[in-house]
Amino acid sequence: MGRTQHRRSTILEREPQAQEPRMYRVLLVNDDFTPMDYVVHILEAYFHKPHDEAVAVM
Repeated sequence: MGRTQHRRSTILEREPQAQEPRMYRVLLVNDDFTPMDYVVHILEAYFHKPHDEAVAVM
């Protein structure tokens, strides 16, 4: 009598790899209510701009 071989196969699913999040697009709106010093502070604190560059963007 012949032998019958049975093979078991396991399917492994890969976990999705985490990707670096995309950068946000930020718009600064020139209005008559927000003080210039506050905008310069935001540019320095959150966007790591040097003071001279933050004032130039302003």
